[in-house]
Amino acid sequence: MITAEHIQTYRYYAGDIDAWARLKNSESTMTDGIWYTIQNILHDLYLTKHANTSEIFRQQLSNQIRAVCENPQVEKELLELSAETNP
Repeated sequence: MITAEHIQTYRYYAGDIDAWARLKNSESTMTDGIWYTIQNILHDLYLTKHANTSEIFRQQLSNQIRAVCENPQVEKELLELSAETNP
């Protein structure tokens, strides 16, 4: 489950998993799996914005975001993060 803390961590390290792996806080709840989930969603959001993706793809992505985010605020933060980054 992606939380606001995970979005904040991903943003802090600017999507650089190597930096996070070297410098991560031992108290953080971020895991490799959560990191990759965020990264993959950001990539898919980029595709929906810059490529010709199907309605089914966009709907599945929307469903995935709702399923993996803790609450609507985290969904919003993830979408904001996608506007700030390029995968």
